[in-house]
Amino acid sequence: MTQTELARRAGVSQPTVSRASSGVPKRHGAAETRLFTYIHERLTPPIEGTGSDLIANAFLQVWDRSDAHARAIARIIVACRGLIPREGIERDG
Repeated sequence: MTQTELARRAGVSQPTVSRASSGVPKRHGAAETRLFTYIHERLTPPIEGTGSDLIANAFLQVWDRSDAHARAIARIIVACRGLIPREGIERDG
């Protein structure tokens, strides 16, 4: 998909897509939020499963099959311990 096509589908300008894909943030505004929401909702494949299968399936979607990449992803996962999901939290009391 071209930047122009992605911009049209996401309802943003092509320069917004270009800035976002270059990794050089100028500003983070409503257009970038629309773009990232579109990408997340429409272009990101769903991750299937529950519990450890869910984690394993997500890992397999991003892993490039190298040991170095596996170690990097494992470090990211371990660094996330302590994160609490915003939705579906059961609270005591």
